[in-house]
Amino acid sequence: LTEIVQIRTIVTTNYDKLFEAAYGNDIVILTQDEHVPTYALDDRVKLYKIHGDFSSPTKMILRKSDYERFYSNHVDESPLWNQIKSMLSASSILFIGYSMQDWDFSLLFNQVQKYLGAYQNEHFFVAPNIPEYQINKLASQGIAAISMTAEELIPQIHREVKRHILEDVQRGWV
Repeated sequence: LTEIVQIRTIVTTNYDKLFEAAYGNDIVILTQDEHVPTYALDDRVKLYKIHGDFSSPTKMILRKSDYERFYSNHVDESPLWNQIKSMLSASSILFIGYSMQDWDFSLLFNQVQKYLGAYQNEHFFVAPNIPEYQINKLASQGIAAISMTAEELIPQIHREVKRHILEDVQRGWV
């Protein structure tokens, strides 16, 4: 994953340090509003940990009451969540290892979809053995389902990126 240079932003609900371990000094972590202006011009990969981080356990979103408190008091004015809304509006999203069950993110995603309607970007959901009902539900939300594991997908993306890198550089995409 770290070799796919086109990936400049990662959003996760996980609290662990796996991305930090993989990227080392090539990543900045954004967990709070004050991180947004601090790292806005940083050219490293940005990791948005939208449910917090083990380094600040009192600010982690774990329980339903945490979701409700955070969403009702914070999301509409939050620079961090406004960044997430901007990404949802302007980019194609690849959901890997994500259940689409988080209450706060679902509300935000649905809100952005409501405003964009038919003008939203393509989004993709990757998971093994996706049931038909979930494929249909995702399709109704404008999300294409890809039935495979992340371990299968990432090397495939990596191969395609390497195969098209010269074209991408010529087009100014990299």
